[in-house]
Amino acid sequence: MTMTQSAMSQPGTGGEPACRIWIEAQPEGASLRITVRAWSEQTARLDYELLSEKRDGTNRSRSRQAGGVTLESGKSRILSSIKLDKLPTAHYTFSAKLYRDGIPVAGQETEY
Repeated sequence: MTMTQSAMSQPGTGGEPACRIWIEAQPEGASLRITVRAWSEQTARLDYELLSEKRDGTNRSRSRQAGGVTLESGKSRILSSIKLDKLPTAHYTFSAKLYRDGIPVAGQETEY
């Protein structure tokens, strides 16, 4: 079973092209594969930020990944793919955002 939630997608402002970012969660046995993809209407240089948090009882762990990416016109691109242990007591939160000149232009948050 794949769990994918729709991303907040914003048309470009001031003539900027539209773009999307989305998170896909795919169970793989006792693990969970998380893939983050991005797409832009036109070729664009964007920055991204990916956050993940795992809560298991009183324990909490967080990770952050950030960088820049060039998205080709109309083509989606994988920004990150990770495989996590799928523990019955764990709760995961994932957040992904795209920025243009420091301004957020698309984002998604999902829980599993």
